[in-house]
Amino acid sequence: MEILELSSKKHFKQFVNLPFEIHKNHSGWLPPILSDDEVFFDKNKNNQFSKSDTVLVLALKNNKPVGRIMGIVPTEYNLKHNLRDVRFNYLETFEDYEVVYELLKFVENWGRQKGCTSIVGPLGFSDKEPQGLEIEGFDNPPLILTNNNWPFMVGFLEKYGFKKKTDLLSYKIPVPEEYPDEYFQKYCLYREQHKNLKILNIKTRYGVWKYLKPAMNLINELFSEIYAHNPMSKKDINLLVKRFLFLLVPKYMKGILNEKKELIAFVIGMPDIAKGIQECNGRLFPLGFWKIFQSQRKTKDLILMLGGIKKEYRNIGLDFWLSLEIFNEIHKAGIITVKGHLVLESNVKTQAKMTKFGGEVNKRFRIFEKNIQV
Repeated sequence: MEILELSSKKHFKQFVNLPFEIHKNHSGWLPPILSDDEVFFDKNKNNQFSKSDTVLVLALKNNKPVGRIMGIVPTEYNLKHNLRDVRFNYLETFEDYEVVYELLKFVENWGRQKGCTSIVGPLGFSDKEPQGLEIEGFDNPPLILTNNNWPFMVGFLEKYGFKKKTDLLSYKIPVPEEYPDEYFQKYCLYREQHKNLKILNIKTRYGVWKYLKPAMNLINELFSEIYAHNPMSKKDINLLVKRFLFLLVPKYMKGILNEKKELIAFVIGMPDIAKGIQECNGRLFPLGFWKIFQSQRKTKDLILMLGGIKKEYRNIGLDFWLSLEIFNEIHKAGIITVKGHLVLESNVKTQAKMTKFGGEVNKRFRIFEKNIQV
């Protein structure tokens, strides 16, 4: 077996395309958008590479790719949080422990050389990438922007010596016939007290473009203490807006403005397009766009991707207002299930709200850690 750092266009192409071979018979796999990955893993196109030390690694047997991994030393994050972590992510192999062992060992040794004392993952540049291995919910449909690993990978990491660091959960909530009266009464009480605030109903792509940037700036402010959050630069935000502009449906993006017309709270929902991505196998051409937009139009599932409320406006009922506005939209559209994107297990407040709406855990993902022997 040969373990090598990427050094040619051929190896780069093999690195990007390998998951499509590994998961070709995996019904629970959601392919990445291939053109997105070609940009994401390109150091000349992805600004995140400039903020960290990174290594892209390929495993070959008989000159054929059989595994890959990415190693990351998040320099700025480590410095800010007094950590000496090396992260691994985008680990893909066939069911072969030897390959997993050699790839992890490579990243561990690479991290040791850079002064790291712990290896953590799966975890990328930030919390806005797939994180954690799926450990529960394999029988449920895949969730966008998460890892869709084979179950054997969990056992392989544990065999290597990894232990649990933290879990992330996705909840699935059946949409009720009526908005819960308890929450509606609270909305009415708070709404009467804050007539100076206005709901933001976005109706056009221009509106999405206009308010997605302030929403991401608010995320930078609110998520500063969330594990693995890496603040987005203006360039990062522009790339994210460009990536999601045509995937977001305006009516599922709600916000609240104060008297200065500043965005103080928002929630972003996205129709579940997983089926369309699976049907086009991550290729946008020649018919990928059409298949994705068809699935966007036909799906009965909505994914709550992001949301937040400015700190000084919390506990005044804005969460009830936003949830009511989203409920009215999904009820008119015939949505029958809402899926929450990943929430840390330590975020008990959000989990309690999900449960109170009738939610149950849909999937569970685990971030692992292991000490590095110096």
